[in-house]
Amino acid sequence: MKKIALLILISIATILTFTSLAHADDDNAGYNNGFYLKTSDNTFKLVMTGRLQGRVYYSKAASDTNWTFSIRRARLGFTAFIEEKAWSKLEFEYSTSSAQFQSVNIYNALAGYKFAKEFQVTGGTVGLPLGFDFSSTGLLLLEPPLPKTQKDGGTPLSPLRSSFGNPSGLGLQLNGTIGKFLYDFAVTNGASQTKPKQCIPADCTAAGAVVIQQPSGGVESNTDLNFNKKASAGLRVGMNILDPVPGIEMDLPYSEHPKLTVSIGGDYQGPRTDPYNGAVVRRILTGALSGAFRWRGFSINSEMFGRRTYLDSLGTAPFGLLMLDDLGYYVNGGYFIIPNKFEIAAVGAQIFRQGPHNDSYQVGGGLNYYIHGNNAKIQVAYSMRASYNDVTSAEPVRTHYLGTQLSTSF
Repeated sequence: MKKIALLILISIATILTFTSLAHADDDNAGYNNGFYLKTSDNTFKLVMTGRLQGRVYYSKAASDTNWTFSIRRARLGFTAFIEEKAWSKLEFEYSTSSAQFQSVNIYNALAGYKFAKEFQVTGGTVGLPLGFDFSSTGLLLLEPPLPKTQKDGGTPLSPLRSSFGNPSGLGLQLNGTIGKFLYDFAVTNGASQTKPKQCIPADCTAAGAVVIQQPSGGVESNTDLNFNKKASAGLRVGMNILDPVPGIEMDLPYSEHPKLTVSIGGDYQGPRTDPYNGAVVRRILTGALSGAFRWRGFSINSEMFGRRTYLDSLGTAPFGLLMLDDLGYYVNGGYFIIPNKFEIAAVGAQIFRQGPHNDSYQVGGGLNYYIHGNNAKIQVAYSMRASYNDVTSAEPVRTHYLGTQLSTSF
């Protein structure tokens, strides 16, 4: 609570400062997709943005039920532009830590130079391109679809397999648009250092052993610096067949002309060691085929993913294969019953993991009311997710999730 209180106080103080300056000189300060300050000759501009998403939700899995209030995101960001070509961005984020999501301190640290719309260079927490990367304020439901969030394994019996979401990482990115075509290429540091479980006494299987550190690492990270040359790389290319689809999942504002964007992406992820079972991964290859359509209040987004994991050792995981294949897909969509104001939404998704009892699926829907576009909206959503969280389970664990969220941003 101290972190969120401090973030709110900083936000209020900064907004008051920007507002007072805006009244002092309307040409050099004001609001346009964020509060800004700029010099008279436009050589320097500082923009402050933020978002706050509070959520109340109910979850039920078997006999376990839970009502929770959480801060899903409290984010504050600062972006500086120099000569409208060079820029840097720093974003801080806090969220209530839970099984659904984790708290974050530094969310983004980036710097870049835009030579032209066809070519831009960015360094920092760029991550790897793969599929669509929609804004968290532009989601049809409260969370992205299952394939982009579900992680599996992470036990002594099953190797850890990350979600199909775009992997994070520190690195260098090259991207741009050429006519109707778009491209995005990035090279990042590899997996973070593996830290196995630590106990007192050292033997975690001993009676009365106390866990002092849970297993961690073995995945890409936005903040860890790796100098072990275990780099990862990704490339995404696409085409705006009709008008380009923006970085949100819904048709907002209401489009008079159809929009259609398709893309294909691929990632190579370097070696890592599973922190849970000691399995040694040689490389991971992931591909994605994505498409999105918008027209007159109707939106549809769909992606298909495929992944192959090559292992040198299984560690304690009792699999007979050193090569694991994963598949996943989702389809979600929405329609504005009242243009730009009231929307219905639905999602369906599946994941097929190689190995015993590793498949998952999701169905759900929601209602969204837009008070002031994506800057202020209320969402109500339900989803049912079924997954095998233990390879010895005879039946999937079904989790029902019902939540409402107030989202505000500036």
